[in-house]
Amino acid sequence: MNAELFKSAASYSPIDSPTKEKKHKIAIIGGGISSICLAYQLFSLVPELDITLYCSDESLGSRGSGNKQGAIYPLLQGGQFSVLAELYDLCYPYSVDFYKQINSINVNFAHQWCGVLQQAFTPELVERLQQIANEWPSHGQFISAEQSSHRANLALPFPSLYFKDGGWIWPQQFCQNTAKYLTANFNLSIKANTDISKLNQTEQDKWQLESHAELIPCVFDQVAVCSGHLANQYSQTQQFDIIPIRGQVSHLNPVSMASELKTVLCHNGYMTPAHNQQQCFGATFERGNNNETSNPADNLKNLDQLQQVYEQQDWARQITEHDIIGQNAAIRATSQDHHPIVGEVMSNYWVKDNVDQNNGKLKRLDKLKNVNRSLAAEDKKTKNSHNFANATHPNSDLHGLFIMTGLGARGLTTAPLMAKHLASLMLNQQSPLSDRLIKSVAPIRFQVRALKRNKSKN
Repeated sequence: MNAELFKSAASYSPIDSPTKEKKHKIAIIGGGISSICLAYQLFSLVPELDITLYCSDESLGSRGSGNKQGAIYPLLQGGQFSVLAELYDLCYPYSVDFYKQINSINVNFAHQWCGVLQQAFTPELVERLQQIANEWPSHGQFISAEQSSHRANLALPFPSLYFKDGGWIWPQQFCQNTAKYLTANFNLSIKANTDISKLNQTEQDKWQLESHAELIPCVFDQVAVCSGHLANQYSQTQQFDIIPIRGQVSHLNPVSMASELKTVLCHNGYMTPAHNQQQCFGATFERGNNNETSNPADNLKNLDQLQQVYEQQDWARQITEHDIIGQNAAIRATSQDHHPIVGEVMSNYWVKDNVDQNNGKLKRLDKLKNVNRSLAAEDKKTKNSHNFANATHPNSDLHGLFIMTGLGARGLTTAPLMAKHLASLMLNQQSPLSDRLIKSVAPIRFQVRALKRNKSKN
């Protein structure tokens, strides 16, 4: 599959430069970490933009970004040649620098760069985490149980992969205070309690939104859907198989020995250092469950999970259900291949018409629909039917519609760079990702795979 197929059509159709008389209008749907990071990255590239963010809840960060503490560390499985590991190799240090940068401009949110210990509590994990440490020495160091105990300030029976630059942030506070900064310094409007139920494309390839069957009068040049597991609720995005994963985190009264923890501790679940009179631990993992209601019974599952791993540790055994003072259930969104879904949206009809079933590449320019015919003629002269490095990509039938979802359980780590990538595509800027990574997160990848599968069946 050629790389240009996976680059946004916007990259080849420059937006009009915003002016005082005419500002480029963008709608962002969603009120969590993805939306806020995208808004920040868009304004970083073009400060004059006019952006409206629609949040279905009363306050930002109330759903998938609603946990009190979220860990930041990479997923480096699969070896150095793994595309997913390559993605996290970029996302992890970028996210740490990004949050530090936000904090440096007086956007305050609770956080600690206290390091993350990923415990090797089985022989298989010892081997795997040692390999990761050998392959990614700039990110993680494999340390003994004694060294792990020293870092954690708790007695730990297992060695660890130690991510010294990792830590945790309070996602909801980050979302809310970053939004305040953006509204004070840029042209960002927040529309809370506004559930976008429908996307309408105008004849001029602009976009209008509906909320509960009422048409919002504003017309947008571009729309970015960043609403997590709900991102495929629209007719234009329903082709994406977005999998909800429910996870409940429990809140511990920090009066036990566990409150002495000084780093983020990861095992089957995770535990964070105590903050603001509580300590988070968990979490449950229910693939396919989109029920956001908290369940007290899940607190017992979290406690049992912790005590099974640390059955010999006094600090874990002394915790009882009476020490649990709260909980939060949230839904994460993931994809079938566990890669984020970030880029321009194209319909199944467009893909079927314009992608060759035999090789998964774009058809010749003169065979494509809605293209500049002078470029098609030039393509005929050069007979360079599949080299699109310097060619103009045809506008898709859903031109101006973008999506960012499927960030999974480590969305705090991937969101900043994925937002930078999407903002770059939307504003005709150079993406920070390589062609290989662009292809790995492009929404159209699923449609191209399906097209090729259908060809092989026939």
